[in-house]
Amino acid sequence: MKEIGGEVGISSTSAVSKSLDALQTKGYVTRTPNVSRGLRIVGSQPGSSASSTVSLPYIADAFDRHPASLRKVSDGTLHVDSSMLAGQSAADVIVVAAGDDGMTGEGIRKGDRIVTHLVAAKDMTSETLAVVVLREQLVVRFIHFARRLWHVKPVARHYTEETFENGDSAFFPLGHVLGVLRFVAKTEASPAKVRRG
Repeated sequence: MKEIGGEVGISSTSAVSKSLDALQTKGYVTRTPNVSRGLRIVGSQPGSSASSTVSLPYIADAFDRHPASLRKVSDGTLHVDSSMLAGQSAADVIVVAAGDDGMTGEGIRKGDRIVTHLVAAKDMTSETLAVVVLREQLVVRFIHFARRLWHVKPVARHYTEETFENGDSAFFPLGHVLGVLRFVAKTEASPAKVRRG
């Protein structure tokens, strides 16, 4: 457990165990009880029922792009588990990079990949967690529409709530948040210091 945790940046063996339990429940791994190194990744053939990934356009930023064209001018693709689509058509879903830390209280950090269901502004539900273009930056915020104004609320205290009129060029709602992906970079551990004497 410690070795796996070290590879993915998780220090708690309990958290590693829970993550492996979840992967086993979803059918991605099998585990042989009471056997050292008894973990096996379940193989699947492309197109088989066990293969459940979809390829989605990935958008790193919104600078100099019209929001309506974001899907057409992607920065590549990401393959995600189809369960992250929450029943939406893959044609209506993109992945964007969160552009700031305004939602850290909700567990969303700058650079996280946000699986986003594209929705027309008129169809956005009120009081929802959404991806928006805010001053040419892709960010996640709680939004709602009231009294002909969009109310855009971050969770982090050092960001402020803002309001925008419909059609304001500084604000454009893209869609609802379906899920969050975080890539954990492996870091080299510092060598232990030996104290002599």
